[in-house]
Amino acid sequence: MKEQIKQQLAETIQIANCGGLDAGDWITLIGVAIAAFALWWQIRSLRKQLLVQTFTDYTKRYQDTILKFPEGINEPDFNMEAKENKDEIMRAMRAYFDLSWEEYYLYDIKLLDKKLWKTWKEGMEFAFFKKAFRQAWV
Repeated sequence: MKEQIKQQLAETIQIANCGGLDAGDWITLIGVAIAAFALWWQIRSLRKQLLVQTFTDYTKRYQDTILKFPEGINEPDFNMEAKENKDEIMRAMRAYFDLSWEEYYLYDIKLLDKKLWKTWKEGMEFAFFKKAFRQAWV
């Protein structure tokens, strides 16, 4: 029985020493691996939080901007020149264009998630094809 225990202990020590590492080295290596995984997990979680925060902030700005648009702005017969409050509409349009530029810039410098950018880009393209937005651009 003692011989079997000694032999199993010797085999365990030999396995632990594979590659010239002793038990302390293995413990250190495992500790470093756990720390690296924990760091990766925290960074991943932080990126998700930042994405949600960015989405929330820009969605609020988008809502604040489009609420300043007049009724009928999406209609094909919208005529900017005929509106008495043209200056107010143009300010809201410029705010929308600025917001769109900021969103593009965040995407361009790789600070914006590709899926989120795709959603925003599709919304911008839809808006920019409307008559009111084309009138405001020129």
